Amino acid sequence: MASRGWTENRRAGRLPIGPPLTARLHTFAGLWIASFLALSSAQAAEVCPAGGSAEQGAVPAVVEWRSTAHALLKDRYCFANQVRNLGPVPLLVGWPDAGIDQAAVAGRLEVAFCCASAARTAPSRIWTGSPQKALAIRMRREPEEGSADREEGYPDLIESDARVKNYCIRGSLDADGTAVQVDLTLKCSASRFADRYAYQFAVSDRSAVPLRVDWDLLRQLRETVKPSVQPIPGGATYVFLSAHTPDEAEGIIEIRTKTGAPAARLRLDGYRPSSGR
Repeated sequence: MASRGWTENRRAGRLPIGPPLTARLHTFAGLWIASFLALSSAQAAEVCPAGGSAEQGAVPAVVEWRSTAHALLKDRYCFANQVRNLGPVPLLVGWPDAGIDQAAVAGRLEVAFCCASAARTAPSRIWTGSPQKALAIRMRREPEEGSADREEGYPDLIESDARVKNYCIRGSLDADGTAVQVDLTLKCSASRFADRYAYQFAVSDRSAVPLRVDWDLLRQLRETVKPSVQPIPGGATYVFLSAHTPDEAEGIIEIRTKTGAPAARLRLDGYRPSSGR
């Protein structure tokens, strides 16, 4: 009963920030980190298992693509979008609707995402080469923002409909003539925490050779709010508290070698505090 009362007070915003709440935050962060470690161990195949409904196609000797949606649970869908270079030299590729702004693909590149409340089939475009050549395709993706099937609100992280975005990026890229094996896991969430909101980010780099990963949503939040930071294999988790309500926002992820050579630029949805609310 005491736990239930604490939860009710927390949701009503009647709990002050202080030692008891700080202890709860540490527990909260620990649970979130544990779930991330399980995800990063599983990697992309477990973020979105094989199977499900797919759209796919190819341009012979140039590029092949595949877009998959998989129903994990009721109202829970994952997505995996993959491009494969069929030519003998690295191919510059962009697939904005899959989060790939630009990448020099040597072999293949897959971006897996979990989870959304629904899945749909929609027109999309892939571009290849320089100058760019556009290909009209169809893909499996989450509902548009503002649609009836799109998730709204920010419940507690421990609830089944918590707002969490998991991404796995894996593939063989080229960075200014250097072969790069990418194996990244990213996670972002936003949820209620007492009378505030908790924002969590995590980056785990399991690439054969460590990479430089710049996630602008994380970097910008660190410039204004001091996070609780915990190390994890290949990276760290960051937990922030803010009085501002979350906004869903597109984030830019720059992937580079340690010497600064660009390998890929992704645009993936995440969360950030709104301004003035």
